[in-house]
Amino acid sequence: MLVQRIVNRVSEILSHMPSNAGYHDKLVGIDWRAEKVKLLLDTDVDDRNWTIGIWGMAGIGKTTHAGIVFTEIKAKFDAHFFVSNVKEQIRKETRIVLRDKMISSLLGDENLKIGTPLLVLDDWIMRRLQRKRVLIVFDDVDDSNDLDLLAGNCSLCRKGSRIIITSTDRQVLQNVCHEEHICRVKGLSNQEDLQLFSLHAFHQNEPKEGYIELSQQVISYAQGNPLALKVLGSNLYGKETEYWESQLLKLKSIPNKRIQDILKVSYERLDRDEQRIFLDIACLFERSHISEVEKLLESFGFFARSGMRSLVDKSLIEILHFTVFMHNLLQQMGKEIVNEESKEPGGRSRLWNPKDISHVFKTNSGTEKIECISLVMSKVESISSTAFRRMANLRFLYMYDHYSSERNILPHGLDFLPEQLRYLYWHFYPLESLPLKFCPNNLVELHLPNSQLKQLWDGDNKPLGNLKVVDLNGSKSLIRISDSFEAPNLEELYLEGCESLVEIPSSLKYSRNLAWVELKGCVSICSLPTCIQLENLESLNLEGCLKLEECPEIPCNIRYLYFCGTAIKPSSIGNCFQLVELYLSDCKELENLPSCIGQLKSLKHLILIRCSKLSCLPQSICQLKSLEAIDVTDCLKLEELPKNFGDLKSLRRLKAKRSGIKALPPSINQLSKLQYLCCKRCEGLTKLPPLSGLNCLWQLYLNKCGLSEIPESIGSLLSLEELHLIGNSFETIPASIKQLSELKVLDLSDCKKLRNLPELPWLMSLVASNCTSLEFISYPFLSLKDQDEEAFVEYIYVKHGEYLDFRNCIKLGKDVCLKIMETALSGCLNKKKFRLYIPWVEVLPRMRYWTSECHLSFKLEREDILGFCFCAVIDPQLLNSHRSLITCLAKLEYKSGMIYDFHFPEIKLMSKKLDSKHVFLLYETLNCEHFTQASFQFAIEDYDYNTKKYVKVLSKGMIQCGVHPISWKQYRTQLIPKLEMIKTKKDGIGIRE
Repeated sequence: MLVQRIVNRVSEILSHMPSNAGYHDKLVGIDWRAEKVKLLLDTDVDDRNWTIGIWGMAGIGKTTHAGIVFTEIKAKFDAHFFVSNVKEQIRKETRIVLRDKMISSLLGDENLKIGTPLLVLDDWIMRRLQRKRVLIVFDDVDDSNDLDLLAGNCSLCRKGSRIIITSTDRQVLQNVCHEEHICRVKGLSNQEDLQLFSLHAFHQNEPKEGYIELSQQVISYAQGNPLALKVLGSNLYGKETEYWESQLLKLKSIPNKRIQDILKVSYERLDRDEQRIFLDIACLFERSHISEVEKLLESFGFFARSGMRSLVDKSLIEILHFTVFMHNLLQQMGKEIVNEESKEPGGRSRLWNPKDISHVFKTNSGTEKIECISLVMSKVESISSTAFRRMANLRFLYMYDHYSSERNILPHGLDFLPEQLRYLYWHFYPLESLPLKFCPNNLVELHLPNSQLKQLWDGDNKPLGNLKVVDLNGSKSLIRISDSFEAPNLEELYLEGCESLVEIPSSLKYSRNLAWVELKGCVSICSLPTCIQLENLESLNLEGCLKLEECPEIPCNIRYLYFCGTAIKPSSIGNCFQLVELYLSDCKELENLPSCIGQLKSLKHLILIRCSKLSCLPQSICQLKSLEAIDVTDCLKLEELPKNFGDLKSLRRLKAKRSGIKALPPSINQLSKLQYLCCKRCEGLTKLPPLSGLNCLWQLYLNKCGLSEIPESIGSLLSLEELHLIGNSFETIPASIKQLSELKVLDLSDCKKLRNLPELPWLMSLVASNCTSLEFISYPFLSLKDQDEEAFVEYIYVKHGEYLDFRNCIKLGKDVCLKIMETALSGCLNKKKFRLYIPWVEVLPRMRYWTSECHLSFKLEREDILGFCFCAVIDPQLLNSHRSLITCLAKLEYKSGMIYDFHFPEIKLMSKKLDSKHVFLLYETLNCEHFTQASFQFAIEDYDYNTKKYVKVLSKGMIQCGVHPISWKQYRTQLIPKLEMIKTKKDGIGIRE
């Protein structure tokens, strides 16, 4: 056994020594990704067999991953076999021949003759296989049936055997292995793709001087795909910059054939419906919302949901945050497939290029081949009235413009639109109606926002059996939709901002599926037809319908009501048991809410902003057990909340900004789910009730309320993350604030009576600007317990804040300011951004390099640089502008001599608000391991009110500047002893004994 273990160990070591070291050197980012695969394989477990899958788009490195892992772990198995390009091998040799080759190799018998059909093996062969622990790789599989026929589920081999499968199709892998055993290969990161490309384009780890910007363009094009980076890098190797520029320009219109041929395999494996969906997304819908894409594709008669799921599984699209994304290379491939349909644009199925579309319009060369057009109208001069006559199969027409235009793109009108149109979007449609001869029988969605329409069309009733969406938002000249408008399947009607619209067609009563009606800003509408009582209506928006005083009885199933800015009194809402959101903002005549509001058991949001006559809320409002948010901002006559307000057990947000509230009811302490409480500028609110029951509160705004004290119960808000107390009159803060372990932001700006700060919890941001009486600070930043160095490192990394603002705290003493600045420098160890603003007290922070000029240069002697701390001392009296900026440009030199420019974030001075000289300290993390020389250019930029631009004035107003390189080793050795001294000072900085 000992001998066997030694043999296994030696074999394992040898397996980690690649036979082609040069090849392995060019594999960037492979090691940690391969480790993920090896963790899934868990080769130390030998009591069962399993299969893992490696999934990703073509060219992403699946085969490379499998090959590296195979090479490194094969010594742990009795036999191993790598089947490359399974689909191609089966096509050439049949499954039986491939199976026989694999079994012969696994059994070590080249002369083995099997000869049996698939799924049938002789007993003596099966017995031999069952004695071997094997490793098999099946590369590029597109049919899980091939795996069943070639290897089953590994059950023929000894326990502990493993199978690795690579595929572009996730479904193939899901058919043969568990979901948790599928490893997705993603594209390379920004640093990795630059290194891989450089290895092939320059035969070194970084771009040569003069090629950085060009290299970045290639990387942006490849989007982390290793195949593209290798191919393009090899093609550009040794070429001059002019050649690079030419090739990059060419790539925009003519993709690389070698890359496209590999990617196209995945497209060719799709069925016809999936191919059409893929091309639509590539040419038209990339980066669109998934629900919109699905609706469009279904309107075209495609099987949208199953088709898009298949594209996701086959790594051809990705859904992120409900948005459809397609890799740049795949999108270009899709567009190239369409371009290859015909040399003439008029013979292609999809048109998106403005030049191609303009050519078709000018030459009237459109044909029945055209199915989709997407055009930025500013790119064409005009469109003839018969431009669409020969496009009989046009199903999608999208005409949009980024800006409003007075130009009429249809100078001779429009005579014809194809009957096959399913989707019509025309931004700033310039005519007063749609073509008389247009038969919209197949139309599903009609979007004509900001149009010049006066009515949809003249003449007889139009067949609208398939119409589901009508969007005429912003059509200010629209007087009526149509005398005869019958759309039985209409679901959504958008008429926002149709200022001339005087009536809603009564024929809407036939639209039984109507769910959304948007009439916001329809200022000319005086009444609504009774048809508004449609049983499926979910949302009705009447905001800004100023002439509307009455509303027909509202359907009981409605979920969203917007009566903002109307004279409608919500007296008929008591039966709206499904109502979720009720908006009554700007209802100037609203004095009170009906008591029946307590019956709205589903209501979650009640918005009453700027209801200037609202003086009270009914007690029945406390019966709303589902209410999550209430907003009474600018309700100046509302002086109190109901006594039983604490009964709103689901309430999460209460906003009473600039309201007349003078006291919060004691029952507010019972709102255990409240997360957000805002009482900004409630000037009559001078005292707070106990807050101990607000267990979930994480944002509390009490700015400029005239509070003279903060209750001790503030320390019981254990979930609180943000506390804003700007402009109040208290002199101290309760010591219990230290208990707020989750607190990240504390804003005490303009608390001019505040004299001292107690010990605070660890904060991300502490703002105490204009606290002109502040003298003492119990050290809120470092308070170490006994711990070893490793624990200290973790402590600093996690706990340090990122933003400290003590501007105009003129009573802070020299010792306090110096200690704060030193602590700020130590905070840079956490590798995060850091800013500090503090008055200058004739003491400078401990920076390594200082200058009274506007320039600094020095060598970087260490390799463990975490980043740079930049410091400036500013005299506001010397600045010309009240809107000045501090800027710093760092020029960092690589070993190769190439220069990298890094712009530190600008610091806005607002010098009008500075009473004295100030120190500004800023830290930025940088990856500096390859830099050897650094130079820094400092400047003040003044705002020129004439040109409305910032102008550099170099160092005017800047007394001194400093730079401090932050290295891990330096601060670990220099800072810890000092902190040990600080630890012994129980009362902190500036606190009297």
